[in-house]
Amino acid sequence: MRNNPVNKTDPDGHFFDPGDKFKTKNAAAVDAVIYIRKQPSGYNWEYGTHIHQNADKTFTYNEPVTQQNPRGVDLPQVQKNDVADVHTHNDNDPKANSIELPDKINSISTKHEVQLLNGDVKANVDYDSYVGAPNGNVLKFTPNSNAPDGLGNVTTVQKNVAPAPATKPTTTPQLTTTKKEEKPQ
Repeated sequence: MRNNPVNKTDPDGHFFDPGDKFKTKNAAAVDAVIYIRKQPSGYNWEYGTHIHQNADKTFTYNEPVTQQNPRGVDLPQVQKNDVADVHTHNDNDPKANSIELPDKINSISTKHEVQLLNGDVKANVDYDSYVGAPNGNVLKFTPNSNAPDGLGNVTTVQKNVAPAPATKPTTTPQLTTTKKEEKPQ
């Protein structure tokens, strides 16, 4: 039996699973980021997935994918009912806590693909891209040609979702003790 966050029930005791249904895209995106961060190397490699709108108007996501790459992830082919994508960044990039130009361009291209799949390049498709940033924020990019940059708007959906663990020192600190020298007898 699947989890059902829409009805606030959780029969198997796991709130963060692909296939769960959510009332909003934002809730599905936050859940996906939490799920991704719990995966092996969830803070080291980029993972990603698509969010779909179901016939009952709820939202869900599939099992996230990774190519075990810290600098990017190739998502599966977009589907007609996709309404968003989610991917994570890790902290090896100084711009990892933001949505930069390449992510914006990918989102606009994916929105166009969904429009084509729906049979109308001018179809009103509500497509967003989400990023799980290493500082714990979940960011959302909404394509909008009227935005100041001509590409879209970035907003913070939720803060402190799953921040990267504190960096561990690469060497173990050595304790220095002074010991009174003893003279040989």
